[in-house]
Amino acid sequence: MKYLFLMTAAGSVLFICYWVWSKVFAPCLTHSVRYKALVLVVLVFLIPWVWLKGIYSYVVRWFLQVRVPVVNGHPVAIADIVTAGEAYKTPDYRWELVVLGIWLIGALGFVLYKAATYFHSKRRLLSVSRKCDDPDLNEIVERLRKELHYKGRFEVYLTPGRNTTFTLGAMRPVVFLQEEYLEGQLYYIMKHAMTHMVRKDLLLKLLLECVCCLHWFNVLVYFLNDQFDNACEASCDERVLAGCTEDERRAYSKLLVDNLKRLKEQIAAPRKRIPFENGLGDAYEKTKERVNLIMKAKEVGNWRKGLAAGMFAVLLVANSFTALAYPNVYRVEDEKADVAEDTIDGNAFWAGEFLGDGYNNPVVGVVYDDEFIDMEGNVSPVSSYNPYVFCIKHDIVSGYYQTHRKNDEGGCTVKTFESTKCLNCNTIWIGDLYATLTYVKCPH
Repeated sequence: MKYLFLMTAAGSVLFICYWVWSKVFAPCLTHSVRYKALVLVVLVFLIPWVWLKGIYSYVVRWFLQVRVPVVNGHPVAIADIVTAGEAYKTPDYRWELVVLGIWLIGALGFVLYKAATYFHSKRRLLSVSRKCDDPDLNEIVERLRKELHYKGRFEVYLTPGRNTTFTLGAMRPVVFLQEEYLEGQLYYIMKHAMTHMVRKDLLLKLLLECVCCLHWFNVLVYFLNDQFDNACEASCDERVLAGCTEDERRAYSKLLVDNLKRLKEQIAAPRKRIPFENGLGDAYEKTKERVNLIMKAKEVGNWRKGLAAGMFAVLLVANSFTALAYPNVYRVEDEKADVAEDTIDGNAFWAGEFLGDGYNNPVVGVVYDDEFIDMEGNVSPVSSYNPYVFCIKHDIVSGYYQTHRKNDEGGCTVKTFESTKCLNCNTIWIGDLYATLTYVKCPH
């Protein structure tokens, strides 16, 4: 769950930074630049920055000298490690399970709902549509394949009545083409649909749906969804009309206005939003905004676009430092029920001089409930949670992992495991059980 919360925090911060950035650098931005920035925001919501932690940690340790406190005469290194097993579950463990269960139920519910909506809508649309066999369409498609360098496969179906054109499906796209269109409009209709396919917009929308399912509890992802739709369509329009004359822009705008009229007629029974689709007209207000953007298209110089893109890159790099917030890794090897015991005056004590010379006279004692003790007696605290982290090069030291657990009767149990630890990333490998010591009355 900590991974999920760190991912949603990183994505949310970057999305807020995007919103501020898009306002500050508005004169320097094209719709394509905005769209690419939002794609990066989506990826930050999906991919944890943890893969950078090892790199950052490796670099930082060469520039920062860590001050180490001293406990009982032994230096204490700061660690962030955990082990597994019934003795190592923290007090927050059950609450984490409850939160995990709630999140899983919500995420699974969203996945099932979106999948059911998609397949039901696609099946219903195919049942009332017919495959298009217009020879003009085939000619235009082949022409656009050469213009856009598109080699993918897709199908075109005619939808009945006064409908709008939209494309459905990320892997095998289906273009549902409006049955009524004016002469000369078919080229722009298909160019818009095929531009979405060339840019893999439908696949990116599939990733966005994954973000919505994964982070369903985060209100910002729903704003991201809306912003992404707007930027996707505006950038597609921008690419379709690249190099076009003003008359061609007017013709394309007329196509959107015609779709706008169709949308107004469908207000009484609007088509629900289907996951993984792109369309010429998604909503009444959005279509009007697209027409205004097309007619007020602006030229942005490369240096201005480069300045805006460079600033967003700085924000992205700064956001990536959240990698340092990710906990470290643990790996647990097979345990054995071997217990090392020795006898002095009939009493068992720890094997290993640095661990103690008798029950009542410990050399190191118990400093932390969970701790790593290296062969020189250095004690490192162990934290409550620790998933995977990348490390460039392990620097391994041998030692023991020790746990201290109190019971309800006032006694305690101390277990020691053979262990190794990486000094660079604080990864701990826990091996065989080395010793178990039980106190009737806890002296720690």
